[in-house]
Amino acid sequence: SAHLVFQVLLARQETAMHVSHSIMALSALWAEDLVANALIFYLTNDSNAIAYVSVFQLVCIASAIFLLWIVLMETLEFKAGAARVLFARHSRVFAVALMYFALSVGLFAYMMTLRSSTEYWTDPYHALWAIHKIAGILYIHQLYITAYRLADPRLYAMP
Repeated sequence: SAHLVFQVLLARQETAMHVSHSIMALSALWAEDLVANALIFYLTNDSNAIAYVSVFQLVCIASAIFLLWIVLMETLEFKAGAARVLFARHSRVFAVALMYFALSVGLFAYMMTLRSSTEYWTDPYHALWAIHKIAGILYIHQLYITAYRLADPRLYAMP
């Protein structure tokens, strides 16, 4: 009986450590997104550097979505078969993340086509840039709120 209690406590600790590492990785990906946005804005002359930073940012956004999916799969609700309820509760974060990913792809593609022209800050580019930055704020906010909710140890408690 004491051995079983020790195994349950050890399993809880391993799950808590896994989730906390995942949430720390999400935080690192958010910080990367902020730094990449700043770098892209200030790298106005080097098209190759902008392309590399843009691709890296898109990979990090996709990694954040994937990591969030993995953290959701660790919850008891998912393991108990209530995945539909779990994803309905967290559907907003996935919608915002996918919207931000699509806007990022659109902005980076449009930015690279404008590199060859003399007029860089056109009106459509201004509009897309502003929408992208607003979506970025929503993306970071939704990921932060979801990570805070998923950090609740009751979601991972052993029965």
